[in-house]
Parts: sequence; structure tokens; C-alpha cells
Amino acid sequence: MDDDFDISAFKTLATADMVVNHPITGVPTKWIITFAGPGHPQTVDLADRQARRRLTEDKNKLQAQVNGRKYKAPDLSPEDVRDEIVGDIVDRIVTWTPVRLDGEAVEFSKAKAVALLRDPAYGKLFEQIIDFLAAERSFMPRSAQN
Repeated sequence: MDDDFDISAFKTLATADMVVNHPITGVPTKWIITFAGPGHPQTVDLADRQARRRLTEDKNKLQAQVNGRKYKAPDLSPEDVRDEIVGDIVDRIVTWTPVRLDGEAVEFSKAKAVALLRDPAYGKLFEQIIDFLAAERSFMPRSAQN
């Protein structure tokens, strides 16, 4: 049965490395950010937290409707939304290779990652990360044919 399809081809990688490209030249740098894949415990925990937030909001809407009250969604600022997005991204970072910021060595920490990604001056880095995480192929194993 050599022609039977092996469904393990659907299994995603536990982690994937994103090689950061230079923002001007587009040339790959030596800086690598390792992200948790879809089945990694960090990603599963993040998905669970996101689902709990949605379920809580849905429950509050339903309770207001059942009790004949208007539901008032929480007031969120653009900064609140960006903080949530940055937090979700950082929760998927496993580590990164050492890099320099203004000449100083920067080892990975969640606090440093949050500060970097919240800074609008690093929008091109933010963009690369969003594109990488959104691309399904980022977490698919490379076949011998590729």
C-alpha cells in the first residue's frame, strides 16, 4: 500500500524559527525568533485564555439580554487593543537569539519583547512577525522535496 496517504503530513511543528529580515534591504539577519507552534503548550494556553475571554463576554451579553438590560461592552482604547495583540504575540515567543539594541545586548525576556513590540518605531518588525504567524506554512515541516 505504497499509495496510502500518511496523515502525519498535517502535523505542525512544535516550534518554528523566524529569521528576521533587515527592514531596508530585506536581507536575512542572524537574529532568529523562535515561536511556539499551534500544538505547543504556550499556544494552547493562549488559545484557552482567548476562548475564556470570548465566553465570558458572550455570557455577559446573554445575561443582560435575559434580564432585559442593555449590554455595555467595555470601552477599549487603541492602546488597549494593541497591548492585547502584543501580549498574545509575546506569549507565542519561546526565545530569540541574542541581538543588540543601541549597542547593548538584549537577551529574550517577555518584558523586553513587550517593550520592543509596543514601540511604534519597530513597526516593520511587528509586521514581519504578524506575517510569519499568519502564514500556515511557517509551522509545517519541510519535506525532502522542498
